Amino acid sequence: MFGFLKKNAECSIYSPVNGICFPIEECGDQMFAQKILGDGVAFELKDDVIYAPCDGEVSVIADTKHAFGINSSNGTEILVHVGFETTGLMGKGFETYVSQGDTVKKGQKVLKVDINYIKSQNLNV
Repeated sequence: MFGFLKKNAECSIYSPVNGICFPIEECGDQMFAQKILGDGVAFELKDDVIYAPCDGEVSVIADTKHAFGINSSNGTEILVHVGFETTGLMGKGFETYVSQGDTVKKGQKVLKVDINYIKSQNLNV
């Protein structure tokens, strides 16, 4: 009737990382494992670059650089979050290649992660 309960058209989402994918229910953070922020998947990183998983607009980059959101070209909202408890690093160990409001293409570099630094802080990536 009004259209606000309609699902968006299909959106192809690609892996944002080089790594091993596993069910989100198996990740160590209950906020994600219980899908409080929505459905998704988790990855064990094998590389230090995080890529745009689809074409769209960067809707947000966390001040702490550990997460970003993309509104895909069909309206699907995607959150990419790196690590557990990484907000406490206050951006150290993360480098951004884009800014909020930028248009990105699937596979474009968005973040660089210093995996060794994060692990040296006894945090999981």
